[in-house]
Amino acid sequence: MAVLLTGCTKRADWHQKMVLYFDTPNGPLTASSVIRVDFTGAMAWAGDLDHDHTDLTGEAVVADLGGRYLFALIEEDAGRMIVRALPPDKKGQSFKSTIRWIKSQTEPLDLPMKLWPRMVTYKDVKNPTSVELVDPANIAAAFDDGYSLSRVTIQVTEEPLTKGRVEAVLISDFFKDGAAMRKAALARGSNDKFFDSLAAELTRNKFIREE
Repeated sequence: MAVLLTGCTKRADWHQKMVLYFDTPNGPLTASSVIRVDFTGAMAWAGDLDHDHTDLTGEAVVADLGGRYLFALIEEDAGRMIVRALPPDKKGQSFKSTIRWIKSQTEPLDLPMKLWPRMVTYKDVKNPTSVELVDPANIAAAFDDGYSLSRVTIQVTEEPLTKGRVEAVLISDFFKDGAAMRKAALARGSNDKFFDSLAAELTRNKFIREE
């Protein structure tokens, strides 16, 4: 992990681990993923994140819940999660001191539900249009009674990036099929009903970010 300060532009990177804690009919279960965050910030630091930029590398969290899969997506603000979870006494500090705090956060930090990523599942992992949003407060509605999500944590880690878990679940042509559906819908016109669907929004980079 490195920190580089150049003029008014500030840069830092770290490996960020997210862990989801489930209760299931067969007992507790966890699922996790490690992504790399490359942060670039302007003079406005923690006070105004609109001027900051993060590049992300890694994969969504994949959880096997009784033979069906839950995916915790990689959203655009994933790299800011640990910053947004700063304790009140850490907010408003300098870039350098904030990064020092982030890099020291190697123990799990509970994320409030408002910061949890969107979660989805597929009725058929071969069909991109079978996607459904999962309510993290009621995952039993998407799965079965006895399943619940009790906790989500985030931390900095030296663990390597997670690789291969998404593509181990979704068929090799899954994202190609989704792109083909998007292309066909564009050919029909920008008002095509496909663009009103969740499937239209869930491109490959919601699941896998590469350098």
